[in-house]
Amino acid sequence: VSVKNQENCSNKATIEIIDDCFNIFVPEALTPNNDGENDILKIYGSGIDSFDLKIKNRWGIEVFAMQNLKFSSNYVDTWNGNDVQSGIYSYEITATIIRNTSTEIKTKKGLVYLL
Repeated sequence: VSVKNQENCSNKATIEIIDDCFNIFVPEALTPNNDGENDILKIYGSGIDSFDLKIKNRWGIEVFAMQNLKFSSNYVDTWNGNDVQSGIYSYEITATIIRNTSTEIKTKKGLVYLL
């Protein structure tokens, strides 16, 4: 950045901008009724190399898991809620982020409602 005032005095500064964007979005509800809307849990993200997904019922029993998922667009189709009852399910996402030569692991937990 260079700045010059009215008296022709100038100064320069260097600013380093680091892209530290790790974004992941999980919708809060899933309605697998084959109407073409919200039938599959789509996970949206950016800045992620790969991620693992675990979904558990209210008793903590794993009902679904996928490993080493990668985004081919801005989302990944994952769980369709088949073979389980309506209710609240917890999810845990373990994401691998690679920046330059370092690897970082981030975790996101939340709830999804199966209606």
